[in-house]
Amino acid sequence: MKVFAILAALATAALAADNMAMNAQEAQGAAEPAHWPPHPPYPRPRECHPGTYSCTPNHRGWRVCDWSDHRVFVGWCSPSTTCKFNWQNGSPYCVPRH
Repeated sequence: MKVFAILAALATAALAADNMAMNAQEAQGAAEPAHWPPHPPYPRPRECHPGTYSCTPNHRGWRVCDWSDHRVFVGWCSPSTTCKFNWQNGSPYCVPRH
C-alpha cells in the first residue's frame, strides 16, 4: 500500500514539474524559435477597386480607381451641374443642379 502511495506521489510530482517546465518555455517565447522568419506584412486596406468610378467628395467632378487601388481625378462637371452617382450601372453623371 505504501508503495502505491509513493508511486502516486512521484507521478504527481513528475507531471507537475513537466507542466511547470512547459509553462516556463511558453513564457520565454519558445513556441516560435529564433530562426523562424518574421511574419509577413499585413496587406493595406483597399481604397477602391480598380476600374470603378466615383464622384469627388464635393460633387463637382469625378474620378476613377487606378491599378494601385487609389482614386485618380478624371474631370470636372460644368459649373451649372453636379456629379451624381448611378448605383445601378456604377457610373457618375454630371446632372443639372436643382
